[in-house]
Amino acid sequence: MSHIGLLFCKSLNDPIAFWAMLLSIFTLALFFLAWWQLSKLSKTSSGEFIHKFKTDFFTKETRQLIMLVDNNCLIFKNDSFPYFEVKIDSKVPDQIKSAIDKEFYTGYEVDDYLLGHFEDLGIFRARRIIDIDIIYESFSWYIEKAWKNKEIQKYIKVQKEVEGSDIYENFEEIYNACVKKSP
Repeated sequence: MSHIGLLFCKSLNDPIAFWAMLLSIFTLALFFLAWWQLSKLSKTSSGEFIHKFKTDFFTKETRQLIMLVDNNCLIFKNDSFPYFEVKIDSKVPDQIKSAIDKEFYTGYEVDDYLLGHFEDLGIFRARRIIDIDIIYESFSWYIEKAWKNKEIQKYIKVQKEVEGSDIYENFEEIYNACVKKSP
């Protein structure tokens, strides 16, 4: 008989060993049940978190900025103060023209309404609050549009010179992660 078989037979004949073995099996089963429940809870929390984040992201101001970025209607200016001039040409559909109610956006507004959200997503990913799959499914199109926009890139370059090279590093990180996930 093998060593495991002898151990099992002794355990069945010895009440102390039997109860210790039964308690160990029960503890192991409870551990796996708790692990399973916590993973479900974690997914639910991530879902609630991303839902709240979307509510904060999809505001009127952010939608306007996204439309302007998507249609290349922002021109970065850095006179004495960084800002974006809105330039809508004849190629832009009338529906978009009528939705835009500003002639310029300050750098602060672009940070608050758009780029800051992407930086936050990168921070949340780095801290493992949400994973790249959720970011990719919910925000990759917006992230890629903003990152690839030449005027946004000019602004980021100026900000890196002023603020330091680590500014928008989390935004860049999630952009790169989204590009890797793209089919």
